[in-house]
Amino acid sequence: MLSRYLAAVVIIVLHCSCLVLSAKPFIKTIDPSLSWRIIGGSDAPEGLYPYQVSLRRKQLGPNVRSAYVITESSCEINKQNTNPLELDTTLGYHTCGGSILNSDYVLTAAHCVSYESPSDFYVVVGSNKLNSGGTTHAVTEIHWHSGFSIWHGQNDIAVLKVSPSIIFTKTINSVILEQEEIGSNETVVLSGWGSTDFPGRIPEKLQHINLETVSNEYCKSLHQLPVSEHQICTSTIKGEGACKGDSGGPLVKTYPSGEVRQVGIVSFGRKCAKGYPDVFTKTSSFISWIRDKCNNCV
Repeated sequence: MLSRYLAAVVIIVLHCSCLVLSAKPFIKTIDPSLSWRIIGGSDAPEGLYPYQVSLRRKQLGPNVRSAYVITESSCEINKQNTNPLELDTTLGYHTCGGSILNSDYVLTAAHCVSYESPSDFYVVVGSNKLNSGGTTHAVTEIHWHSGFSIWHGQNDIAVLKVSPSIIFTKTINSVILEQEEIGSNETVVLSGWGSTDFPGRIPEKLQHINLETVSNEYCKSLHQLPVSEHQICTSTIKGEGACKGDSGGPLVKTYPSGEVRQVGIVSFGRKCAKGYPDVFTKTSSFISWIRDKCNNCV
């Protein structure tokens, strides 16, 4: 029975990134003109999401493990301009998203990296484009939640350590994590390089989309995997949202002051943009765990 449940569930993949906190937290107003469509999303302006990174695998292959995707479509082959560690990135490809905690650590989803070796990954930061720009950093440590399991989707969270430390610029900065609860009917923003249609290829440019939080009760009624108080669900009027390539990426809320806080991490959902809510790991439920894994970086 569970195998059938998993077959129906798409655990979405975004980009993991590891970076350093600056003295000044990222404060910027989210573009109000965003369409309610990252299936159905639009190209994000350069620098609007400085905490966004791309998690890449070094070796050639499908862009995520087959158990976690709807279809094994062809992967993107990405080359980087900056390669301080002389990593072999010629066969690298985008696999997940993530967000900058500080210069040395990145937040992502456990299903992106569980049971994997740090040496299999590197991250690229500071560019909206997959095939150009940005700087490259090796993943040196992977800390994924011991309570995570693909059978139930709970505790889908991981912290990565990178080297060398990320240097902050106008297009590279850390994100603030929300430590309070977030309710229903809140406008939030998802960014990532997930497929822009289903089935489809990963886009070259970073995408963004407005979403709205929905109650967990409504979410539970549509998903066959459990949805707990440690998760957030989002939806849109037309059912657009996260897709393959978005996993691990940040869901953020902008406050009246202009401060942006991350409220969720892309975890799982049903077939991309088919009218089912997307499910995110709630950051506020894991603040103590994150602090323990990143040396009190938040």
